[in-house]
Amino acid sequence: MDAALKAVDITAQQMGIIMYVGRGVVNTPFELSKLLEIDSGLMTRMLDKLEKADFLVRTRSVDDRRIVHLQLTEKGLLLTREIPKIAPEVLNERLKDFSQEEFTELQRLLQKFVNT
Repeated sequence: MDAALKAVDITAQQMGIIMYVGRGVVNTPFELSKLLEIDSGLMTRMLDKLEKADFLVRTRSVDDRRIVHLQLTEKGLLLTREIPKIAPEVLNERLKDFSQEEFTELQRLLQKFVNT
């Protein structure tokens, strides 16, 4: 996935951040850290890179200055529309040699993984 995302200048981890923020799943670094199970130091460095690349901005809450909110920039929003075009190509390439039975088994195992 990282190789496919190189064209848009992000990593797979950064893609997750952009998609979660873009879909409104999370809007603070703390929520992202918990969701992705990433320590706050690494999260800060990743957000620094995304902010420097103009994919997102961080703003302090007016009600509580300790809280930082994340918002995608126009460039970040455009990227959320491009990512769904990239990921299926990568997955299709990886799955092309699977038999129908293997693919069905993979789906079953992934469903079991998600539901536990």
